[in-house]
Amino acid sequence: MDVGAVAAALEDARFDAQQASRYEDLADEVRGPAELAEWERIAELLAAAVPGTVYEQDVDDVVQAELATDAAAAREAELREAARIAARADQLQELRGLGILGQAEPAEGDQAVRDELTRRAGGYVQADVDSWVAHALAARRGHYRDPAAREAAASMAEVQDRTV
Repeated sequence: MDVGAVAAALEDARFDAQQASRYEDLADEVRGPAELAEWERIAELLAAAVPGTVYEQDVDDVVQAELATDAAAAREAELREAARIAARADQLQELRGLGILGQAEPAEGDQAVRDELTRRAGGYVQADVDSWVAHALAARRGHYRDPAAREAAASMAEVQDRTV
């Protein structure tokens, strides 16, 4: 972006901030002030640079650091979710070994846990786990009390039935 494009974007951000300040329901909005601060930062970078310099996000250290932080946070969230799924799979596997899988209360994400158990079994679909999920879904137990959760699980089951 050249100086003119940055100046126009900065003016737009200032106008948006001014408009938002007039509405009480937008007072707690954080995106507008953050966007304005970022355009001000970019404008300052170009003002301090050699005339004719253009702004490039790919070489902006601040942007690259934010992207790296976002990627690390996303990876950490993925790892936490994988650990949660593995722990729940271990729990269901233990209940299964004790013969009391049917007593387990369904929880959010059990479809992913079912997939993990199938992966652990070398791709073999385990009938007792599927039966437990189907029964919990039909009985609207635990997580499946929520209509949206039932619909998501039912559509997942339909997709799996077509792929088997």
